[in-house]
Amino acid sequence: MEDIRKILQKENICLENLSIEFCKRIQMLKTEFSEDFKLSREQLITLKEELPFENINDVTLKKIIENLVVAKHLKRRNNDKSLFELLEKNYSYRFFPSSFYYFKN
Repeated sequence: MEDIRKILQKENICLENLSIEFCKRIQMLKTEFSEDFKLSREQLITLKEELPFENINDVTLKKIIENLVVAKHLKRRNNDKSLFELLEKNYSYRFFPSSFYYFKN
């Protein structure tokens, strides 16, 4: 299992730049995909400070982090844009799983 910091860096995900609306949308994302990663207690505390929530529990935080990585790997079939990019531009973007494929570098 890879360390979450390395994954976030490799995927070019900067938590400080994410809006609360984007994070809420990512939190609600339901896919059949999952990512495994290591997350220490210290990293959990640091990640909580970086996200735009005042109060967030550990389970929700892990779900948001996992969905951020999954959204980077889901690519739209007709233009190869990641779900992450599409949601970043439009929080109300409608996600239809059949319109995406999963691509992991």
